Formats: sequence, C-alpha cells, structure tokens
Amino acid sequence: MEHKEVRGYSSGASAYPTPQRRSRGPLIIFAVAAFIFFTIFFSTSSVQEVSSVAKDAAHHIPTPKLPSLPELPHFFQSSAHKPPIQKNSSSGDTKWYSDWKWLNPFSSSVTMDDTRAVLPPLEERPPIYTYYDPKSDRNPDVVEQERNLITIWRRAWWAQGFKPIVLGHAEAQKSPHYEVLGKRELDEGLKNELMRWLAWGHMGTGILANWLVLPMAPRDDHDLAFLRRGQYPSLTRYETLANGLFVGSAPAINSAVQSILNSPNLSEQKTLQDAIPDRDALAVQPKPSGIAIYDRNALSSHYQSIADEIRESESAGLTSLQLLLTHHLHGTFLETYPSGIAVLNSQGLKTTIMASPSIVLAKSLNTCPKTPLPASCPPNRPKCQPCKPTTIIYPQTLSNSTKLFTIGTIPHPYTLTLLLLSSTNVDVTYIRRQQQRDNWLNKVTLDMLTPGLSAYTRLVPFKDFVAAEKTRAHSIWRTAEQDWTWKDLEWHFGFSLPLTPDASDHSAPITLPTPVLNSEPSVLSDLLKGLDNKRPTNEALVKQADIVRHAKEALENERFRGPVDMRKVVEAWNLADTEAWRFVRALEAREGMERRKWEEEERRFVETME
Repeated sequence: MEHKEVRGYSSGASAYPTPQRRSRGPLIIFAVAAFIFFTIFFSTSSVQEVSSVAKDAAHHIPTPKLPSLPELPHFFQSSAHKPPIQKNSSSGDTKWYSDWKWLNPFSSSVTMDDTRAVLPPLEERPPIYTYYDPKSDRNPDVVEQERNLITIWRRAWWAQGFKPIVLGHAEAQKSPHYEVLGKRELDEGLKNELMRWLAWGHMGTGILANWLVLPMAPRDDHDLAFLRRGQYPSLTRYETLANGLFVGSAPAINSAVQSILNSPNLSEQKTLQDAIPDRDALAVQPKPSGIAIYDRNALSSHYQSIADEIRESESAGLTSLQLLLTHHLHGTFLETYPSGIAVLNSQGLKTTIMASPSIVLAKSLNTCPKTPLPASCPPNRPKCQPCKPTTIIYPQTLSNSTKLFTIGTIPHPYTLTLLLLSSTNVDVTYIRRQQQRDNWLNKVTLDMLTPGLSAYTRLVPFKDFVAAEKTRAHSIWRTAEQDWTWKDLEWHFGFSLPLTPDASDHSAPITLPTPVLNSEPSVLSDLLKGLDNKRPTNEALVKQADIVRHAKEALENERFRGPVDMRKVVEAWNLADTEAWRFVRALEAREGMERRKWEEEERRFVETME
C-alpha cells in the first residue's frame, strides 16, 4: 500500500500546506551594493558643482552664535598629582594635610589620598616669655617648688594657644647691652628686671610675663584673643599687673633698653617704669579682664593666709600657692560651662562600654581639686562662682550650646558595626542588606541639623563643630580605638586634673574597664542608673569590651585577616562615618605631635623640671 505524506493541522488552521519561504538576504545585499555603485559613478560631477555653490553661499550665510557648552571631562587624560607631603604631617599610620579647604566634605578631593585627612591650618602660637635664673645658693626645696609653679604657668598658657618659653641668664648674655649693664651699679631689683628685658630683646617680638601671671578666663576672652594675634604695635604694659606683663616688638624693646642704660640718673631708680626716660615709650592699657597675677602684693591683698605661710616657710607656702592656682584654673573652666558636661553616648545600650573613658574624664573634670582656700576667687574675677561640681549628662546627639562642654568618642565604622551586630563576625551580605549607611554621623547630628539631610551634607557642620576656632574649645574628641593619657589631657585643659576613685594612677592611660559577669564597672554606675530597665546586662558589657578590643587589634594590623578585607568593605559602605573618624583621629594626633615637638625644643628647661 502506498503511503502518502500526512500533515497534522491544528484547530482552525488552513487546509492547504504552507509554501516554503525563500531567504531574501542575498537579494537585499545585491540591491544595496548596486545603488551605492551607481550613485558614486553618476554623481561625481554634480557633487563638485554643489560643492562650489556651497562655498559661495557660505560667505552670505551668517554664522549663528551658539551658547558655550561646559568643558567635558577628559576621560583619557592623566589624573591630577597629589599635593606635596607637608613636614610633620604624620604620626604612625595617621596622616593629615593642613589646608584652608578643610571644610570640604571629603578630604580625598583635596589630597588625592583616601587615607590622609585635611585639617585646618595650624595656627601659629605667639611666644610668651618668662625669665627664671635662681641663684646658686638658693634653697633647693624652694627652687623645686618654683619650678613646679613654672610648669603650671607653661601648661596654662599652652592650653590658651600660646608658646611659653622660659628664658635665663644665657639669653640675657647674648644681648648687645649685656656688657653695658654689667658695668653699671644699680639697684638689685632693677638690675634683675633689666636682665629680663635683655633676654626678651634678644628673642624678639612677643610677650614677657612673670611666671605668676596666668590666663584666667575662657579662650574667647577679648584680651587673650588680642594677645594671640601676635601683633603688638607699641611697647605696652597693663594696669594692676605692675611688671607682670609686657608686649612689644623687638625694635621697641631694644630701643627702650638703650634709652634706660643711657639715662644719667639710672642708679637712683628702683623700678623699670621709673627708669624709662620717655614716658610715652611705654603705653599703659587698662586692667585686663582675663589675666590674673599672684605676686606678693596680690597674695597680701587677697590670700593673706598663703602670704603668711610663705613668710614662715617659703617652700610650704609655694606648695599651697600651687594648689590655689590649680583650683582657680579648674574653677574657671567649670564656671565657663554652667549647663554642665555632656558625655556623648551615641548608640545607647549597644555601645555603652565605649563611653567609659569619657566618663572617667568627665568625673575628673567635675571634681574640684584640693585647696587651702576653697571659697576664694581669682584676683581678676573677685565675684566668681567658686569651684563646685556641675551636672554630667549622657546625650545621644550633639548640642550647639556654648554653655555645655562635650566629651565625644567616635568609633571606626568597623568597630561600630561589630558592636551593633554584637558579634566579631560580619560578612558582606549583612553590610549590604541590613546595615544603615553612616549610622553614627546621622544620629549624632540629628538635633544640630534639619532632619532629612544626607550624611555627606552633615560632614561639614560636624567638622566645623569639632575644629573651628569659635567652637573647638567647647569639646574634646577621641577615637574609640585610641587611649587618652593624663598628661595629654592636662596640657589640653591647662591644669592638673584631680585623682578620682576611677582614676587613681595618672601615670597609666585611660583604657576601657574590664567588666566581670558578677558586677558592673563602677565608672558606668551613673550612666546605668539613668537607663533604668533598659540598661545592658553585665554579660553584654563584657561582650562589648571584648568587641572593642578585637576591633582595635584588627584595625592596627596592616593586613586584614580573612578572605575579604571587611575593614575596607565597611569603610566603602560608610564613607561619611569613615571621613569623620579619620578627621578626629588626625586632629588628635596633630595636637599631640605639636606639643611633643615644642617640648623637644624646650628640652633644656624641661629636663631640669621633670
């Protein structure tokens, strides 16, 4: 039986077979090629004619003025060079670059370096000189106490933005007037005063102060602000300070010394003011509001008990004077901030342990030091509020108030991530899908700025809050991975900090406490009381301390352990938090380097005192 081809049809399909479709590709290609060939072959002459006509017409058609377009980026052009590395711009792995563009949100746009923070230019500290030249037969105990007083003097002026320098006989000898002075028979007091001026004139423009003259006012005091400018148009002294404070330029100083030594009646004079022939050569300014003097006259007028003690036992009396000066400096600080001290606790329960070093400092600042006269006031502020403890609060956000002193701690984003996760193990999936970007900066600036702003927008106000001239005195900052030392803190504030039960050894740094499961750290007691039922358990505190130590160790390693560098992953996800952390770390490192460099320059005197 013959078999025929059978086709299957679907419902509704045509009953006739579909004809086979032939490819039209070769036909289309042939047609296009033919069109191009005939077009070129037959249009050569016409193109030349049109070209000549177009050239003639171009002279008669005005060229339209099109708007200028912005220059497009050159994608194949080499990138800009990094700015040159500045001198003294690194400490360990912390690097910075000082520039007026420091308020750019991201430092890398200026430094072309992701690891170098841009800081405000370091202000030049005007020199303030004092003169100290004890006689060889002076009581060693008295000399030791006098040097302790000079340390108080140096520390107080350094904290106010000056560069204190102790001069001695060696500087006076280098003056061109030294030999002339040695040949004159003068009153012993006047001769000692002239030796101060000879040493001052040798050093040049600046401030000459008695080492019993201290800055006793907030940093924004107008007298201190004038002295910090470093520009002194005339040789000047101040009322009520006697010979305690002078300012002037090098030519004016040396000219005054020359006129004094040329005076025919010099041997009859007892004081420097009387010895200057031209009274107009030394201008007199009104009593300064921010500067206090503690010389014998001031002690007899305001602190009679200490003056009597000095007469009976000079060494013991000078020890009491040291306590009085420290008490007044500390009391001036507390009086500047009537709203109290704020310890920033940005993330609440999960980062409680991180605030413990700040709490240790706050409690020390809130403890009035011992003094023989607890109700006394500085001589420049007789109606002060005597030193008394203030309020310590624990906000989660920053405040713009200048009546509140803030102690801030900023964690690296990696540290904060581990604390919020409550684990030392974190992966890319968690960072990408669950972690909020720039959590720390968004939260601490919540009350300072309008809600809804991006973290990048919040960076500039934060940097301004931390480092601007008008606001930086109202706060102190540290990174959670860095330990404070008591010496650094005392030079920052300008006075010795008292010991507290939580800090009984100032030779050791302020570190995280070591919590145990059966008792909470005493340093956190006040903070935990305020949390009531929301307080973290002792087990949680132990875990937080372990996490911070783990993060610190991980961040200090040059290479991150593991297949993925989670530190870089977290930094890339939290660019604003990372920038803020690097900014604070660099600012703290530069402050310490500046002081150490100055101490190296002053080693001759420092070594004899410490």
